[in-house]
Amino acid sequence: MTKVAVLVDGGFFLKRLHQVRSNINHDDVRAVKNVLNELVHSHLEQINQVECVPNPRSLLYRVFYYDARPFDGKWKHPVSGRVEYFAKSRVAEFRQALFHELRGTPSTAVRLG
Repeated sequence: MTKVAVLVDGGFFLKRLHQVRSNINHDDVRAVKNVLNELVHSHLEQINQVECVPNPRSLLYRVFYYDARPFDGKWKHPVSGRVEYFAKSRVAEFRQALFHELRGTPSTAVRLG
């Protein structure tokens, strides 16, 4: 039987998510994870039209989600002298929560560069 590995470019996926699914809350980690799972299973359904197996989910070997860790350094504003901690930014916290949520998903591997 054919097994399928799905490779997801995390940065590109999150960038295009607004155009693909504009009706979901893009700040909700579970909603984003569910959209990813829906898209993967939609692709498996398309592959199943050729393979014709009773359960299209059995085609899935693994989903590999590739992304970079968010920048966690700090930066000092040159004029005001205020220090900004990027690890506490909304984007960094969302990405870390998404990585954690995806790691708990069966047949999904998160690879960070």
